[in-house]
Amino acid sequence: MHYNSIGSDGAKALAEALRVNGVLKKIKLSSNPIKDEGAVAIGESLKTNSTLEELVLRDNRIRVLPKSICGLKKLTRVDLSRNRLTCTETQDESGLANLAGCARLAELRVDGNVGIEALPNAWGQLTALVSVSADETRVRTVPTEVFTGCVKLERVSLRCCP
Repeated sequence: MHYNSIGSDGAKALAEALRVNGVLKKIKLSSNPIKDEGAVAIGESLKTNSTLEELVLRDNRIRVLPKSICGLKKLTRVDLSRNRLTCTETQDESGLANLAGCARLAELRVDGNVGIEALPNAWGQLTALVSVSADETRVRTVPTEVFTGCVKLERVSLRCCP
């Protein structure tokens, strides 16, 4: 459902349908003008989902991830590239640390979120993480916790970072 001009109102309507869906494995909502309230509605509708494996919300206007995202136990791939997410060494205003609850997460992309200056220490809990990409962000270093906790980590990409 990418490139469909689904804004936050459309995302809220979609969220209602997702509440009753028990088989969906992938959600791709790239390049839609979804803002925080739409992302929260989708997150809330999925908090008891037991089937979702892939969530793609790239190229939207999302600034905050809902806490409910940590309830997605089968999630293996998340792409949040080119949104409006922010995270510094002292503050995680976007709730990126909430992803640490996704125990099966193997691939994580946050490329192009220029407000990200640091990766959350909590990502060190992602023991299944194989690849993290934070290209075109302002990340300068990766926390030690990520390297020590992510025992399957094979790839970290920080292209075009300071």
